[in-house]
Amino acid sequence: MRRVEPKKRGGYASAKSSCRPSASASLKGRSAPQQHESAGSAVLRTVGGIREGCGYLLGTWRRTHFSPDIFPQALNGAGSVAHLDDLDAEYGNVWRFVFLNDEGHFILECTNPGPGTAKDSGDHGSSAFLTPDLSLDPHRGRAAVLELIPYPPFREGPTDVGLMIKAEASDLVLCSAESTKSVHLLTQHEANTTKTGEAGCCGWVYNIAWEATPDEDIALELGEYAH
Repeated sequence: MRRVEPKKRGGYASAKSSCRPSASASLKGRSAPQQHESAGSAVLRTVGGIREGCGYLLGTWRRTHFSPDIFPQALNGAGSVAHLDDLDAEYGNVWRFVFLNDEGHFILECTNPGPGTAKDSGDHGSSAFLTPDLSLDPHRGRAAVLELIPYPPFREGPTDVGLMIKAEASDLVLCSAESTKSVHLLTQHEANTTKTGEAGCCGWVYNIAWEATPDEDIALELGEYAH
């Protein structure tokens, strides 16, 4: 079976030794917000199994209809608005969690947004942050504050972390629709929309969770989808 090699991702280098989840990782009590440190710092947090400073691919936690013709999808920040694209897309698929405290509040930074990103500075290696309207912006101060909610694993890979992403101080959850490759902030009630398929049975329209996989591990996981 041929192994799928990941495409070149502009402006990002993995930190292999530091991005694997710790067995003791858990959500901790409240602490005062701290200044975000650079990758490699000894004080970087691990919250809910996610290691700060590491690059992750956020694959869909699929509860919607499965189609064998669709390559595994992931959150993508290339272009002007967040959307879904292939897990091994050239740009926009590597995300870094910047934690604001130990309770799981964070902002989400796309480390390889690529050309064409909203307000792109022209440096395709620069990063962009997810904003409240799900657009991408290079200014950290405009980033949406999000909350990490632990969720059961989906593919159950040794380094995969299941999670829901919730907008802080709201009942909105970051959801995805693989049929349209779109991403939305929805209430649980809105996200539980169903539709009748060709076989006459109902199915979910939106996925409500994600699975984070360290960037350096994704080539191994994609091998099973090669033909």
